[in-house]
Amino acid sequence: MNPTAWFGMKVRRSMKTQDRDLSRIIGWLAGIVAVVAALGLPAVYFAIGYNSMASALRIEAEACSREMNRIASENPDMWEFETVRIMGVLEQRFEEHAGDSRRVLGSGGNVIAATVEPVPRPALVRSRLIRESGRPVGAIEVSRTFRPLILHTGLFLLLGVLLGIGVYLVLWILPMAALRRALGQLAREKERAQVTLRSIADGVITTDAEGNMEFMNRHAEGMTGWSREEAAGRHVREVFRVLDGRTGQELSDPLAERQADSRAGEQNVLVARDGTRRLIDDSVAAIPGGAAGNAGAILVFRDETVKVREEEERVKWQKLESLGTLAGGIAHDFNNFLAAILGNISLAKQILDPGSKAVARLEAAERASERASELAGKLLTFSKGGKPVRERISLESIVQDSALLSVRGTPVRCEFGIAEGLWATDADAGQIGQAISNLVINAVQAMPGGGTVRIRGANVIIGQGEMAYVKPGPYVKIEVTDTGVGIPGKNLKRIFDPYFTTRENGSGLGLTTSYHIMKNHGGNLFVESEPGAGTTASLYLPASTECMPRVAEAEEETARDGKWRVLVMDDEDLVRDMEIGMLEHLGCEARGARDGSEAIGMYKDAAMEGMPFDLVVMDLTVPGKMGGKEACARLLGMYPDARVIVCSGYSSDPVMSDHAAYGFLGMLGKPFRMEELKRVVEQVLAFPTGRARGKIPECRKAGIATMVAGGRPRGLPCGQPPGTGPGSRRRPA
Repeated sequence: MNPTAWFGMKVRRSMKTQDRDLSRIIGWLAGIVAVVAALGLPAVYFAIGYNSMASALRIEAEACSREMNRIASENPDMWEFETVRIMGVLEQRFEEHAGDSRRVLGSGGNVIAATVEPVPRPALVRSRLIRESGRPVGAIEVSRTFRPLILHTGLFLLLGVLLGIGVYLVLWILPMAALRRALGQLAREKERAQVTLRSIADGVITTDAEGNMEFMNRHAEGMTGWSREEAAGRHVREVFRVLDGRTGQELSDPLAERQADSRAGEQNVLVARDGTRRLIDDSVAAIPGGAAGNAGAILVFRDETVKVREEEERVKWQKLESLGTLAGGIAHDFNNFLAAILGNISLAKQILDPGSKAVARLEAAERASERASELAGKLLTFSKGGKPVRERISLESIVQDSALLSVRGTPVRCEFGIAEGLWATDADAGQIGQAISNLVINAVQAMPGGGTVRIRGANVIIGQGEMAYVKPGPYVKIEVTDTGVGIPGKNLKRIFDPYFTTRENGSGLGLTTSYHIMKNHGGNLFVESEPGAGTTASLYLPASTECMPRVAEAEEETARDGKWRVLVMDDEDLVRDMEIGMLEHLGCEARGARDGSEAIGMYKDAAMEGMPFDLVVMDLTVPGKMGGKEACARLLGMYPDARVIVCSGYSSDPVMSDHAAYGFLGMLGKPFRMEELKRVVEQVLAFPTGRARGKIPECRKAGIATMVAGGRPRGLPCGQPPGTGPGSRRRPA
């Protein structure tokens, strides 16, 4: 039976029970009203008649008393003997057909005079004092029988009974018909309300005035772990166990404390029957009614766990982006200075005698510069310019090499469990190795007395909605597990904050860098830990289910002997002079330019003189002037066979991660040593350009097309064969 039909049957059964109960109530009410009507009519008549009779007797007694006062005042001592006058007063009638009985009493209570008409009992008597000069000297009594009033009251009682019967019938027939219509409408509304409460996304619980469970919808059942039948009649604090979001203490009376608590936007923790904890946003409202003005309460609560975690994820990423902007700017200048330092050290080592004591000092300075460069690299990793240079790689060797290198010289050993056929991924091998290394180093530091780091790798497919913060698709999952001291709960939320560390010698950048690397690769990093039980870090990298490409040896044109002419463009004098010195040491003829415009002018002048440059090294970022990206585009527009190398310590553009798409044939990251410069220069000089091939390489065509407006290279007339332009010069044999 579906929930809607079940609720309909439940509601109709409840309505029948209410119908019987209300029928009895209406019958009793109709009977009470009928009895009140039957007895009320004669009672009202009797009360009115009695009050009227009493008022009339009081008036008669007052009138007779005034006359007797006059007689007593005229003859104070002998008034009692004026029988004729006294009888005259007694026989006076102020009300027609009164039927009163009157008598005058002396000061001793003896009867002085009286009317002879007998008054049948029961009778009503009223008396007034007779005064002479304010002194009571006797009294007068006036009495009247009740019999006529009782007779008339009996007649009215008969009429009242008839009226009561009529009232009973009216109140029974008409309200019952209206009641049944109202109950039918109420049943439909209640059924609709029950179905609505069962279907809404929030948990709903209703209780009676004592806090006992009456109703809960299916979402409340799912979140509390109690079914409606099991929870019925139990106190709400047994089913709805809540911990205060601020203190962590369990609320002894959730309804009373939440009704009195006006906090808005704060979450509490719901503890389910199986111990599962959820962050909830709850509210309680009283249901008015009952003897005490409160017929119960309705409790509405929503699972906020996913929302809170998503907000934490968003804030965490915003922190990294803010730091990345700052880090990128610092790293740019820092790498420029390091480039000058490390380059000059490398150049000095080439000039000095290898056995010189100065060489050892220079090597120490070189190592210090390399460590500074590593720190700058970490900053760049989560800066906007530290974009991954992607290539199709297999993670197995990268994970093993990075992990083994990180535990070298420590009492910790690695245990690997890499699944066979691990998928490849398009990623930056250096950055992925750095992320793995950071996690393993953290594991080593968590086990100062030694232990085992278990590293697992597996292929996983994440379905739609299966995992928060991870898009559906194939992933390579790498787990790094240690058996160390674990991370306290209060610190677990802050582990990705930049520079947050609990270790004396820690930098606070390891996990931050690893997290940023994963996010830049379209994956994610999760950390689970229990104090004393170790920590597990899980990396998810988007996988490529295609096979690893076959590595083909590049067709290279061996650089022939000769003195190559190189143009160096850099806005920093120290860096530019250092690069020129390195190139001259390599046997090249080098000249310098401060920005892109000057470099293009020098290149054009050299080409017009018939002594073109064989190679251009351009700094990517020149504040306030033309940088390498724009200068390369313009230069290739005029001279498509120009060979250009991009050189930078930082850039917010993706040029460094995909330099070929922008027309560059090589890339140098600052700082660099003599060996790196030599390797890149030789590779670029051996690259088969348009002059050697008779055509422009496809990758350069794409780059030029996106950067040069108009589509036709400038400076080279249409139809002129490649290799015959002003930038073409035959190398010496």
